Amino acid sequence: MASRTPGKELLRRYLKAHGIKVAAAAEALGVAPAAIFQWREGRTKPSAVNRAALETWSSGFVPASSWPALPAAKQVVPYGAAS
Repeated sequence: MASRTPGKELLRRYLKAHGIKVAAAAEALGVAPAAIFQWREGRTKPSAVNRAALETWSSGFVPASSWPALPAAKQVVPYGAAS
């Protein structure tokens, strides 16, 4: 079953409704234009930090909770530390 990503649709709608180009959104959020493009197309998902930034930048139109959860990262144990 394909997972739905309302975040990408909300981002797409927000950009279109406000006439915002990918490059302008990227500059405002401090990311590469390719990142905005990838998020908008659903190819990648923004990190937690970028999700929060999107929510703030869009005045809540693209809430951080609109993106599916990212898989938990493996915990890195420093070399020599007990596991």
